[in-house]
Amino acid sequence: MTIQKFDKATLKTRQDFAKAVYLVTTDGARVEDLSKEPHPVTLEYPKRKEHGAIVKIMARDLFDYLNQFEAKQAEGFTRYNGPDGMHPELGEGYGNYNGLMMKPESAQAEDLKAINARVEAEYRLEIEKANSVVREQMIEQLATQRAEAIRIAELEAAREARAAIEAEVDAALGLK
Repeated sequence: MTIQKFDKATLKTRQDFAKAVYLVTTDGARVEDLSKEPHPVTLEYPKRKEHGAIVKIMARDLFDYLNQFEAKQAEGFTRYNGPDGMHPELGEGYGNYNGLMMKPESAQAEDLKAINARVEAEYRLEIEKANSVVREQMIEQLATQRAEAIRIAELEAAREARAAIEAEVDAALGLK
């Protein structure tokens, strides 16, 4: 049972991990919010929309897709060339054109500020929860120890009182 302290190195590690996840996440993806309590019956965590560096563009025809692609390029977006064989343009059925693009650096910087703030808030909350559990355990342990000490003191007082009574009775009867 030890109290946890805020550690900047741990925070930095968590923020670096969140940034790595951000760089391969599609903007608006729904993920489990592990900072919240799960549903009591289904044990599923609530969902939240995640910020991501990748934006998906979708169109019904090639010309609309190209127009959206060019508009995003004009805003500073770049073509996504992702890992694990992910392709920047995906045809998901006849007449559907989908593509992935990376947000501009300025938009990524804004998102990362928000993500870093969220990660720090979650880390501080985690420390606070862990420390409150430790505090409650320590309170319970001390209360148990004090109750035991009181019980032992009462037993000792009862023994001494009985010994005094026995000595008084023995003196009255002339036994000792």
